Amino acid sequence: MHYLNAHLTQSLADRLKKRRVVIWYDPRREFTTFIAEMAGGTAPENCQIDSVEVSGKSTGLCVMQESFFELKFAAETCVAQGA
Repeated sequence: MHYLNAHLTQSLADRLKKRRVVIWYDPRREFTTFIAEMAGGTAPENCQIDSVEVSGKSTGLCVMQESFFELKFAAETCVAQGA
């Protein structure tokens, strides 16, 4: 793994451990490759909660596609289930 990706992964794992939910705002989509790597090779094409590994821990990943509301509804469903 590239040094920058390893650093990002560790930072993300630390934040997830402290806060449980992390919002990563990337309007210029500069981290699409990193997200694709984390998601198993390709960036998610749908706004849905996918299971991914971050530093050996299973977590959910949802990538906004068209609308913040789309992302909000996907996340609310996950939180309401206590996942």
